[in-house]
Amino acid sequence: MKKNRTTPKGSPRNRTTTDYTNMKPRMLTRPQRLVLNALLDGPHTRREIDLLTGGYSGPVVIHQLRKLGVAIECHMVLYIDNFGRPGRRGVYRLGGKGNRRIGGRR
Repeated sequence: MKKNRTTPKGSPRNRTTTDYTNMKPRMLTRPQRLVLNALLDGPHTRREIDLLTGGYSGPVVIHQLRKLGVAIECHMVLYIDNFGRPGRRGVYRLGGKGNRRIGGRR
């Protein structure tokens, strides 16, 4: 038999505060590490990021890194494709002053 709840499961009354001072640092997944190391070396296009991550979507990995606090900028640049048509592509790079020191590298 199900219990009747007086407050919903996610209500503020049922939430507890979390002490973040004793938490271990979050480990990055392999695609996140690959993308972050590549961006530390310089800017990369979305296609290059997709090739680095293999089966993972590059923009999803970029989004995950942004959620972890890494400032990543995306600039749209003009280019000419193989058929001579103009287009735009995204170029990702680390944001300058907003990033903390990551993995002993600047």
